[in-house]
Amino acid sequence: MVSASNSSIVNSDEQSNRTSSVAAAINELGAAAQEIAHNAAQASRQASDARHLAEDGQKVVEQSILAMNKLSSMISASSTNIEGVAANTVSIGKILEVITGISQQTNLLALNAAIEAARAGEAGRGFAVVADEVRKLAHRTKESAQQVQIMIEELQVGAQASVDTMEESQKHSHDSVSIANQAGERLGSVTSCISDIDGMNQSVATATEEQTAVVESINVDIIEINTLNQEGVENLQSTLRACKDLEIQAERLTGLVGSFRI
Repeated sequence: MVSASNSSIVNSDEQSNRTSSVAAAINELGAAAQEIAHNAAQASRQASDARHLAEDGQKVVEQSILAMNKLSSMISASSTNIEGVAANTVSIGKILEVITGISQQTNLLALNAAIEAARAGEAGRGFAVVADEVRKLAHRTKESAQQVQIMIEELQVGAQASVDTMEESQKHSHDSVSIANQAGERLGSVTSCISDIDGMNQSVATATEEQTAVVESINVDIIEINTLNQEGVENLQSTLRACKDLEIQAERLTGLVGSFRI
């Protein structure tokens, strides 16, 4: 019994040491699981923040697209108005041509009237003055019409340049809208991916928290096992002491029995 008790004590000590090692490993595993859960929860929060930012960016892109479409419509309307102005300048040019022709005919008639007034002599002097004023007026009308014609031509050139610029701007506006649409689609994809990552992080955090709870439960069981093992060692040591006392009593009993003679 003494030998068996000593062997049991040795085995119990070994079991206690290994149980302590297992407990330490489980504590490390629990700490690692808690760290993973913390990191997963933090990653989930960051993913949620990134998703909100991506959603806000997508809203901004959508607003930009609406603004670009509105700008494109305004550019188109302005281009139509400028084309109308260009068409009106063409009409005004034709009217000026008519005015120029009338001034030329008026000048010719005034010249003929002056000639006839000169032939009339003294009687046609007053008529000659009127004819001369009419001729001057026709000349001034012609010059003014030519100046207006020059201004109309410059206006037509500017209107055409404006129309070309508007068309180019509208083309760039359409391209910008297309790019913004693509950016919106990409942001939508990013938002979806971030949502998936957020869901996975939450799943990891939940699973790790469950794992942490299991590890804590195992740690409690290991501590209980270690406590029971120590109690067993104490009981074995008590048994060993009792066995040693019994051994001493047996030796005394043997001595006493040996003292008797038959």
